[in-house]
Amino acid sequence: MADDDLSLDELGGEEPEPKAKASPKKKHPDGGPGFFSRLGAKITAPFAAFRPNELLNAKTVGLVVVAALVVWLLVANWAPVRVVLFFWTVDVPKALDFLIAVGLGVLLMWLWGRARVPKKPAEGESGK
Repeated sequence: MADDDLSLDELGGEEPEPKAKASPKKKHPDGGPGFFSRLGAKITAPFAAFRPNELLNAKTVGLVVVAALVVWLLVANWAPVRVVLFFWTVDVPKALDFLIAVGLGVLLMWLWGRARVPKKPAEGESGK
């Protein structure tokens, strides 16, 4: 006996389930874009200003190469080194020691350059 030939008595008095109808697509009340279109537009809006041909120029490629070289050198020099400052001894990675030394050098050069720049007189002061 095929399933299509079953009667209500054979089903035990249960009604067969009606087939689900597809719900009609709801449109935006104004007839404008739907939820997902607006969400997609909000997500892609910040990236609309990127132009790949302007983004990948020689300067950018050079900066990426230099950054990759610096990262490679930092990883290659991760072995510990002992730093002795008068009575204080500490073991730090070579890379961290190098970065601290460069940072101190930058700070000292910035302070030295700042001290050598002549101060501009204020608006109300005379140039005596």
